[in-house]
Amino acid sequence: MIKIDEMTDRTHIACFVIAVIFSCAGLALAQTTPTAKIQDNAISPQSVSAVAVTPDGTNLVVSRYSPNGNETRGNEDDSIEVWSLHSTLAPQTFATHLHPIRSLAFSHNSEWLGAASQGFETILDEPPAAPHIFVGKVYLWHVADAVEVKLSRPNIVWFYGNEGTYDEWSATSVAFSPDDKQVVADIFEIDDYPGYNARATFFDISKRHAVNNTNLYAQDSDIFDVWRRFSWLSPDGRRAFALEENRPVLFDTLNGKRLSSFAESRLYFRPSDQDECALGIHAFGFAAFQPDMRQVALANDAELEIRDARTGTIKARATFKETNNATRSLTAAFAPDGKALAVSRCGQNHEVRLYETSALQLRATWPVESVQTSLQFSPDGSLVFTAGLDGLIRFWDMEKLTLLATLLRSPSGEWVFFTPDGLYDSSPAGAALLVWHLNGRSVSASELPNMRQPGLLSALVGGKRPKPGTPLAQAIVKALPQSHD
Repeated sequence: MIKIDEMTDRTHIACFVIAVIFSCAGLALAQTTPTAKIQDNAISPQSVSAVAVTPDGTNLVVSRYSPNGNETRGNEDDSIEVWSLHSTLAPQTFATHLHPIRSLAFSHNSEWLGAASQGFETILDEPPAAPHIFVGKVYLWHVADAVEVKLSRPNIVWFYGNEGTYDEWSATSVAFSPDDKQVVADIFEIDDYPGYNARATFFDISKRHAVNNTNLYAQDSDIFDVWRRFSWLSPDGRRAFALEENRPVLFDTLNGKRLSSFAESRLYFRPSDQDECALGIHAFGFAAFQPDMRQVALANDAELEIRDARTGTIKARATFKETNNATRSLTAAFAPDGKALAVSRCGQNHEVRLYETSALQLRATWPVESVQTSLQFSPDGSLVFTAGLDGLIRFWDMEKLTLLATLLRSPSGEWVFFTPDGLYDSSPAGAALLVWHLNGRSVSASELPNMRQPGLLSALVGGKRPKPGTPLAQAIVKALPQSHD
């Protein structure tokens, strides 16, 4: 018979052994979990400013900043690339030598791609008293053949009453009318420095000319150079939020009138050019419409609201609890069915948050290494695409709420697409961009040919979840030079 105190001693010993086993297992796991790194000397900094997905789900479009980060007129190096989501086609360069793109939008029938561009630059041939102006352009392309459609509008006033001769119109967002016959942009104009105003301009696509140009908002500002993101269009272009004394106000873009039926927001957006996640889009806070435009999300650095898009009635409200030292709200996107909201937060560290819309319940927090400037859901709502200053495009699985894969393309055109467990697809030399680190040693993905899976991107987007035949850690150990000690 075992005595009680003897049984207790044996129980303690057993518990100690079990604890050691689990502790060692955790330690072993921490030491043998590979981490992915991008070759430091393989690419130049090339940020992603915007992403968009065709409504039919066939293509992902990505806008990239110039490799040198320059936004001057003499270095119009921004480009747009197209990734096929349901085939094994290599990515294509859609357009190059663009002004810095701030937003992208597809027409509802996927036939047209619009872009709003805005850059803050110094124009050397302007009077010294007014050296800084915003320049940009409203772009429109026919998707099937990538042909640009040149849009025109009446001359506008730039400085000191002189009519502008530029073809650039700085804009921050773009949308399409419900019948896809018009493209709409919120255009930023400068009158007397530092005065400015915002206009909602409707371009008739067939006529290639502006048919409506409505003043939304005008204000002189002593801090002119920080007012870079000031307006947010609804998906049909018929509504727009603009900042009025730093508060979001809803306007009718057809007549330029403030919608008095929309309850005034108490949220206060705080523009800043000092924060490290300034990005060139300084109005921290956002307004994001649901795809069906029934509700809208408004947020500043501290609070998030879901409102009725017609009356402004608050449906849900939440306070941002600071996690991961992410302190500022940047942008957001609703899922196609409106039931989920993805939010980009930035600060000392950065993250993407996923909320359930009706009660603003936090479903997931995804820490990321870089500011995420753009968020987009797949048309079926199964994926979230995020992209930002590190040039990476991340694919998040909405079912498992985890990172599904990461996509990178270098300025030279090489690319690699990889999963956390080591599967990858790449261009001929693209695998060399990716390096796996394990126990202080490194292996390039190019040295792991058995982990390569052609067509991986389309497989994952199509709902397949392939697994490697050999665990990544084992594959790395096999690829490492053997020690002869």
